[in-house]
Amino acid sequence: MHAELPQPVDIPLNQIDIEDTTFKVSRPMQDDSLQKSISMSGMLEPVLLLSNKGKYRIVFGHNRIEAAGICKQKVVPARVIGQVTPQSYMEGVAKKVYHDELGPCGKCRVLNILRFVFNADNQQMQNAGNVINVPGIFVRNFEYVDTVTGLPGELRDYLDVKNAGFRIITGLMALPQPAITFLSEIVQNTQMRLNYFRDIVSMMDDILRRDGSLDEVLAVDRDDSDDRRVREESLYRAVRNIRYPRYTEMKNRVDEIATMLRQKGVTVKFPPYFEGDACTVSFVVKKGDDLSRAALQPDDEVAELLGKMLDLL
Repeated sequence: MHAELPQPVDIPLNQIDIEDTTFKVSRPMQDDSLQKSISMSGMLEPVLLLSNKGKYRIVFGHNRIEAAGICKQKVVPARVIGQVTPQSYMEGVAKKVYHDELGPCGKCRVLNILRFVFNADNQQMQNAGNVINVPGIFVRNFEYVDTVTGLPGELRDYLDVKNAGFRIITGLMALPQPAITFLSEIVQNTQMRLNYFRDIVSMMDDILRRDGSLDEVLAVDRDDSDDRRVREESLYRAVRNIRYPRYTEMKNRVDEIATMLRQKGVTVKFPPYFEGDACTVSFVVKKGDDLSRAALQPDDEVAELLGKMLDLL
């Protein structure tokens, strides 16, 4: 049964403890759409506040209150309660799950709030895990949750905004702290596409298993281009080169040969990742060209047909 909530009232923004993030679990704001909505239409959904010694603690609505502050709002509509129970809290969390407002790190925060704020028992934790859809190991093993919630803030925000899967996060958790710091820095610098991030985490794990160290990865030169996609591509290639040195050597040779052929007017489409047993070769002939001197000399029949086609231009 849903807990009864009081009717909304207007609460002055300066009476709300915006520094208190005890209950904050939603993804950070990604753009200014919420501010624009509040500026144009006001706050459509009241926040939930907990009365706390003359001030108010935010239970649900951290992003809305932040956006209201940016919009210079003086008051916000709020439902004020005297206490919050595990049941009422999880009802609010379920609503956030329905609206897809929780990322993986936010879900781990939910579990920690149940542990430390509500002293939830095992059954309550298991029920919560089902509601927020986290792997059972995160419910049974608190070290997993503590590791995720202990990640650098920039990395947690990235994982939540990108809605990274728990498989990626589990791989990330196996890396040593210097690698975690490295990944936090690169996502802050590039806001890397998730598939690139996933591959880099996987390759770093492979390199660590093979070499026993990630020193070579941590020492890669960072591209300082103004284009974040260029920085992203450069970093991805650098890690891939370390992970697949033989492939990189062969790919560089293919690129070298292809460049030489292009200088002779021949274009080669080589199979990606060396998969397949054929490549496509093309060249350009123009009206008036001596086809016998073409980059790749066609046989007489093909030359005659090409000549006839070119005559139609």
